[in-house]
Amino acid sequence: MRRIGNSKGFFTLLGLLIVVAIICILNFKSFSAYFSPRPIDEATNRALTRQGIDTSSYRSIKDTTRKKIDDITRQRTQQIDQFKKQLE
Repeated sequence: MRRIGNSKGFFTLLGLLIVVAIICILNFKSFSAYFSPRPIDEATNRALTRQGIDTSSYRSIKDTTRKKIDDITRQRTQQIDQFKKQLE
Protein backbone atom coordinates (compact mmCIF):
# COMPACT_ATOMS: atom_id res chain seq x y z
CA MET A 1 0.00 0.00 0.00
CA ARG A 2 1.18 3.35 -0.91
CA ARG A 3 0.40 6.62 0.93
CA ILE A 4 -1.53 9.14 -1.02
CA GLY A 5 -0.53 12.37 0.83
CA ASN A 6 2.92 13.78 1.30
CA SER A 7 3.34 14.21 5.05
CA LYS A 8 6.81 15.70 4.69
CA GLY A 9 5.44 18.60 2.64
CA PHE A 10 2.67 19.16 5.18
CA PHE A 11 5.12 19.43 8.06
CA THR A 12 7.28 21.81 6.04
CA LEU A 13 4.26 24.03 5.39
CA LEU A 14 3.22 23.84 9.04
CA GLY A 15 6.74 24.77 10.16
CA LEU A 16 6.79 27.69 7.74
CA LEU A 17 3.45 28.96 9.05
CA ILE A 18 4.67 28.71 12.65
CA VAL A 19 7.85 30.63 11.81
CA VAL A 20 5.87 33.35 10.02
CA ALA A 21 3.48 33.60 12.99
CA ILE A 22 6.40 33.94 15.43
CA ILE A 23 8.01 36.64 13.26
CA CYS A 24 4.71 38.54 13.07
CA ILE A 25 4.26 38.39 16.85
CA LEU A 26 7.82 39.60 17.46
CA ASN A 27 7.39 42.44 14.96
CA PHE A 28 4.13 43.47 16.59
CA LYS A 29 5.71 43.52 20.05
CA SER A 30 8.78 45.45 18.93
CA PHE A 31 6.85 48.03 16.88
CA SER A 32 4.28 48.59 19.59
CA ALA A 33 7.06 49.12 22.13
CA TYR A 34 8.93 51.44 19.77
CA PHE A 35 5.98 53.61 18.75
CA SER A 36 4.20 53.78 22.11
CA PRO A 37 4.48 57.09 23.96
CA ARG A 38 7.20 57.12 26.56
CA PRO A 39 6.19 58.12 30.05
CA ILE A 40 7.63 61.31 31.47
CA ASP A 41 9.75 60.80 34.55
CA GLU A 42 8.66 62.45 37.79
CA ALA A 43 11.34 65.18 37.83
CA THR A 44 10.49 66.31 34.29
CA ASN A 45 6.78 66.22 35.11
CA ARG A 46 7.32 68.45 38.17
CA ALA A 47 9.49 70.89 36.21
CA LEU A 48 6.95 71.21 33.40
CA THR A 49 4.08 71.62 35.85
CA ARG A 50 5.95 74.40 37.68
CA GLN A 51 6.31 76.24 34.38
CA GLY A 52 2.55 76.03 33.77
CA ILE A 53 2.70 73.35 31.08
CA ASP A 54 -0.10 70.79 30.96
CA THR A 55 1.40 67.28 31.15
CA SER A 56 -1.75 65.22 30.65
CA SER A 57 -0.77 64.16 27.11
CA TYR A 58 1.98 64.73 24.59
CA ARG A 59 -0.29 66.88 22.46
CA SER A 60 -1.12 69.12 25.43
CA ILE A 61 2.57 69.37 26.33
CA LYS A 62 3.35 70.47 22.78
CA ASP A 63 0.47 72.94 22.59
CA THR A 64 1.03 74.55 25.98
CA THR A 65 4.79 74.77 25.38
CA ARG A 66 4.17 76.49 22.05
CA LYS A 67 1.73 78.91 23.71
CA LYS A 68 4.24 79.60 26.48
CA ILE A 69 6.98 80.36 23.93
CA ASP A 70 4.65 82.66 21.99
CA ASP A 71 3.78 84.51 25.22
CA ILE A 72 7.46 84.92 26.10
CA THR A 73 8.24 86.16 22.58
CA ARG A 74 5.38 88.67 22.72
CA GLN A 75 6.50 89.85 26.15
CA ARG A 76 10.12 90.33 25.04
CA THR A 77 9.02 92.18 21.92
CA GLN A 78 6.97 94.57 24.04
CA GLN A 79 9.93 95.14 26.36
CA ILE A 80 12.21 95.89 23.40
CA ASP A 81 9.64 98.31 21.94
CA GLN A 82 9.34 100.09 25.29
CA PHE A 83 13.12 100.32 25.54
CA LYS A 84 13.31 101.79 22.02
CA LYS A 85 10.70 104.41 22.95
CA GLN A 86 12.72 105.39 26.02
CA LEU A 87 15.83 105.86 23.90
CA GLU A 88 14.08 108.18 21.44
